[in-house]
Amino acid sequence: MTVLVTGGSAFVGGALCASLSESGHFVRLAQQIHAISSAGLSVIFPKISRKIEGSSSFTLRKIAHLAIMGNFFVSSGLAIILFMVGHDILLIRLGTSIARASSEILFYLTIGYWLLAMNVAPNFILLAIGRMKISMFLVHQFH
Repeated sequence: MTVLVTGGSAFVGGALCASLSESGHFVRLAQQIHAISSAGLSVIFPKISRKIEGSSSFTLRKIAHLAIMGNFFVSSGLAIILFMVGHDILLIRLGTSIARASSEILFYLTIGYWLLAMNVAPNFILLAIGRMKISMFLVHQFH
């Protein structure tokens, strides 16, 4: 999915903008939604694995709920910020004509990367509890 979103956005952005280097600005803006979510939640995998190995009384429900809700709020906050000021950022960085052409693409990329970020916590949790086959099946089905 990441390859599809990133590759497709670079292709469309390159077609609309004067050069591919200019189109990378709005792609990188939207990628931050997924990147921050992935970096922040990457600590969950080893933590859950350690707790499962060390304690038979460990319940996954509370930590999974906290991870998923925290991911939702952080990713949604970043997406809302991009919806509100994304055009202005592009305007400052790229100028009027390119910002106008790429604002709509930034809107759709923001939605796409937000959806991608929503899958980070469940994926790490599945990996932590040893359900790699389920995680890989889902990745290959939708990739």
